[in-house]
Amino acid sequence: PPGVAMEREPEAQKNRIVSHLLAAPTEVLRRVEEELDRRLPVLPGELASSLYMSAEDLRTVGPAIAIGSHGTSHRVLSRLSRAEVVEELTQSKKVIEAATGRVVDIFAYPIGRAGDVPADADILLPACGYPMGFTMESGRNVASPGASRYRFRRISAGRSISDLQCNLLRASLSKP
Repeated sequence: PPGVAMEREPEAQKNRIVSHLLAAPTEVLRRVEEELDRRLPVLPGELASSLYMSAEDLRTVGPAIAIGSHGTSHRVLSRLSRAEVVEELTQSKKVIEAATGRVVDIFAYPIGRAGDVPADADILLPACGYPMGFTMESGRNVASPGASRYRFRRISAGRSISDLQCNLLRASLSKP
C-alpha cells in the first residue's frame, strides 16, 4: 500500500499487505479484486472448488455438525462501518441458509482476536439472527454475570486426537 514501508522479508511483506487489505473500505477491496482478476490467471476449476465446501457438501453434513457463518468477505468487522457489518452478517447467513436449508445461528469472527470483534457485537449479532458468536481467543468459557454469548472462546481441535486432548487439558487448567 502507498506510504507503507515494506519489510525485507517476503512473509512480513505479505502479512502487512493482508493486514491493510482487511482494514480497507469495501470500494478499495473491489478495485483490488478487479485488478487481481485482470492480472492473475484464474485458478483451474478443480483446484478452486477443492479449497471450499460446496453447497452440496454442506447439505450432506449431519445434524450433529453445526454450520455457522464467517461473513462474506473475511474482513475484520471491528474496522467496518455498522452498515457493512450488518451486510456481512445478514448476507452470509442468508446465502448459507438458502444453500443448506438449515438455520445458521453461529457466527465466527474473521481473524477472531478480541480487538476484531465490533464493540456493539452484543447488539448487532442478535439483531441479525445470531444467538452466539465465537472469537479465535483460546480458552474455556465460564458462565458469569456480564459474560457475553457473542465473545465465546474456542478450543482448537488441532490436527490429531492427541492435539485435541492436550488442548482440552490446557483449557481446563487455564483461567477463564
